[in-house]
Amino acid sequence: MLNLATRSDGFTGDGTYWYLGDMYSYVEKGIYTKYGTSVECFRYISNDYSYADALAIANDLLTAHPSWVLLGHATKRFNCHSYAWLMLAYNSNDYWINDPTNYALASSYFGSNYANSSLTTNQRVLIHGMQNGETSPSLKHSAVVSIPSQGTTTMSYMTTAKVRSKLGASGIFLTTMYDVYVLYGGTYYIPYTPL
Repeated sequence: MLNLATRSDGFTGDGTYWYLGDMYSYVEKGIYTKYGTSVECFRYISNDYSYADALAIANDLLTAHPSWVLLGHATKRFNCHSYAWLMLAYNSNDYWINDPTNYALASSYFGSNYANSSLTTNQRVLIHGMQNGETSPSLKHSAVVSIPSQGTTTMSYMTTAKVRSKLGASGIFLTTMYDVYVLYGGTYYIPYTPL
């Protein structure tokens, strides 16, 4: 029988360790329980970027997008979904989540809004989009609203709202909602309000 190790932070590892070739990092597979539900995730173990590599990634993105604000350097330790739904932290987050939908639908913790509706501070946002020849939208990105939207149209919501999010293995940035929406091939977004 497999001996599952539950950490005090909500992670339960299944004892299997993986080398993620696309990320070139080592992780443990498991689940993370929060908001009364669980999602599959990976816990980072080793092989993060060097400081020089992280700095180079940040410089490349800031050169391409000078209006963005860097909030945390590139790391393979966690991704956008983990940042938005598990912990808004940089130094203590070691989890990579592929699908936080169970968290978003935890109705005791979050209320959902209509797709493409106005955005208010501290909402979590799921962006669905199509990339690389996909024929239907799928979950692409999570973000947290820092500055609420203004206006009365979806475009005005996206161009005035500012969000903070982790861009894959790149850093955490403060951008407009529109910037990350375009970056991830957005077709619609759904905001979830913490209760």
